[in-house]
Amino acid sequence: MLGYFHERVWGDFMRIHARELEEGYILEKDIIGKTGRPIVRQQTVLTDEHIRFIHAFLVEDVYVSPKTIDGEHVKPSKKTMHKIDPTQPQRPIRYMYENAVQFMIDHFQTWRQHLAVDMPAIRYQMIPLLDRVEEEKSFLQRVHLYATNESYMYHHSVAMSLLSSYVARRIGYDRGESIQVGLAALFADSGMSHIDEKIPTSSRPLRAEEVQLVHEHPLYSYRMVEPIQTLTQGAKVAVLQHHERLNGTGYPLGVQGKRIHPYAHIIAVCDMYHAMASERPYQEKQSIYRICEEIWEERNVTLQGKAVEAFVDEFAPLSVGNPVVLSNGKRGKIVFIHPDQPMRPIIQIHDTDELYPLGDYRDIYIEEIL
Repeated sequence: MLGYFHERVWGDFMRIHARELEEGYILEKDIIGKTGRPIVRQQTVLTDEHIRFIHAFLVEDVYVSPKTIDGEHVKPSKKTMHKIDPTQPQRPIRYMYENAVQFMIDHFQTWRQHLAVDMPAIRYQMIPLLDRVEEEKSFLQRVHLYATNESYMYHHSVAMSLLSSYVARRIGYDRGESIQVGLAALFADSGMSHIDEKIPTSSRPLRAEEVQLVHEHPLYSYRMVEPIQTLTQGAKVAVLQHHERLNGTGYPLGVQGKRIHPYAHIIAVCDMYHAMASERPYQEKQSIYRICEEIWEERNVTLQGKAVEAFVDEFAPLSVGNPVVLSNGKRGKIVFIHPDQPMRPIIQIHDTDELYPLGDYRDIYIEEIL
């Protein structure tokens, strides 16, 4: 393999290490990914985005013109070794997140052709993001706002990964296990690539046979990850079971109770939250507190209590004294929280000092915390 600073010139092109690339370099040969398809075409004038994409695919050596688009000679040096690195913490997390979404869009295309999962590339892309999210709770609290109707599935996979890994750490899993949970969540819907694209994005009610196809996607996802040696067996089982429910009402196998892996419980909660919080063609935007209330009501019924409690404590915490806006437009503050109904506290209305025990007013809920 070439060293970082060694170069060879053949006529009108040269080979250099990918870490030495800079904006303005001109690619002289296609860069071929492990799937055999070009990931960047020859004659491309490289931008920062191209270079980050090349790094994400763990490309080592590339062929470039001896001169840049501005006519300057290409002179690789030590100074350029780490100039562009998508894993550096100074990158805004939104930037890293959007790169991961684009990465999933590209990989779904290869999976639709029934090509194997490129696990080294996925680990390279996702693990720095999973580590980074530990200090970015505020980003996770608004991650549902970034999905679009057209790209929802890809946003959903990345968001589920980040949320699940974060909740796993809050429950007490160490870094290694939380990464396994995050990767399992990332792959949970990968089997959707084996289903007609129009079905999961349909704005109309699905027919019975289409629902059945959707219910089979965890099986397809499991088959895709089963050969991956760097994914633990627990993570693979979680991919298969992320739509199973405690009371046996889930799919694809209808398993219940202790037969469901703990990782799958975490992913199930995060999956439900992001799906309900994201704006969809058939779904109006909802208050995250209303969503977390619905999730809480499934605690120990369909969803594991420990996973639900960890999620709600992190993403919809309520405290006595919090100023709130209710769904009926009234403003007040929380004066009492019942431990069994944390999303249904007693609210004292500002103007009248009237008390609203939300446990008795089921049609009123907290819209937001001020």
